[in-house]
Amino acid sequence: MKVCKILFGTIFLLITLLSFSRLAFASDDYIKLEKRMESEGDQREWLTIKQSEAGFRIVSNDGKKEAVMVDNFGGIYLNGDLYLNNKKINDVLNESVTRNYVNTVVVVIISVLSILLLVLTFVLLKLKREINNLNNKFLKEIIKGE
Repeated sequence: MKVCKILFGTIFLLITLLSFSRLAFASDDYIKLEKRMESEGDQREWLTIKQSEAGFRIVSNDGKKEAVMVDNFGGIYLNGDLYLNNKKINDVLNESVTRNYVNTVVVVIISVLSILLLVLTFVLLKLKREINNLNNKFLKEIIKGE
């Protein structure tokens, strides 16, 4: 009888531990092999991780730092340095900032030249109008003087 109780208790403990050891997010509903959408035309099977209600995150071993988070709206949050082809992205962005500075200077120069061209055009049109007024006065004086 005592052996039955110990055996029953051990079986109950094993069943309980095995049922709790499987995480809800590791179930077949969240991690599985499946094909992509039919519109993509890819017939291979992909390891698919479905997100929870808010998204998913990758945390450090101690659980204190979030390395990557992906929300359900498509936002990707990276907490740390990002490398692309063994170059730190910040360094690549700094290189492109100098190019953006040059582009900005070129746009400013073109804008200033355009404004100067407009001012020159205005001055020339005003000068032409004054010449026409003087020409008309001269013609009127010649006609009256004859």
